[in-house]
Amino acid sequence: MQDVNHQLFSDSVWEECELSMTESRAQEIEKILKAFDLLEYKDCHPMALSGGQKQRLAVAAAILSGKRLLVFDEPTSGLDYRHMLEVGRMIRELAGQGRIVLVVSHDREFMEKACDRIFKMNGKTATDRTSSGRIY
Repeated sequence: MQDVNHQLFSDSVWEECELSMTESRAQEIEKILKAFDLLEYKDCHPMALSGGQKQRLAVAAAILSGKRLLVFDEPTSGLDYRHMLEVGRMIRELAGQGRIVLVVSHDREFMEKACDRIFKMNGKTATDRTSSGRIY
C-alpha cells in the first residue's frame, strides 16, 4: 500500500512476520529480520517503529509470504542508502530463487541495482532495458 501504516496488523514485529507465512519458521523470520536490522525490535508493536523500519517490515513480511509473484510499489520509500541496497539484494536473491518480482519505483539507482529489466514509462510509450543496458 502507499501508506505502510495500512498494511501492518499484528501486535509485534515477529507476529507480523508470522502472519504472512503459511507455517511459521523461526530461523527464516530471524534471518530476514536480522538482514533488515529489525531483530532487536521483534517484540515491539509495528506502530512504534520509525517510518523506514515499518517500510522494511512490510518488505520483510512480503518476502516471508513465500508467494511466487511479489509486487512492490516504491519499496525503498523512506529508506536510507544502506537499507535500499539490502532491499535490492533481497529482490535479486528472490529472482534467483525463481520468484517473479515486479517493482514500481521512481528511484532509478535502486532499479538499476535491483532489477534485471527496466521498463521506463514516458507518457504513452515504454522503453524496455535489460541490466546490460540494451534497449528493445
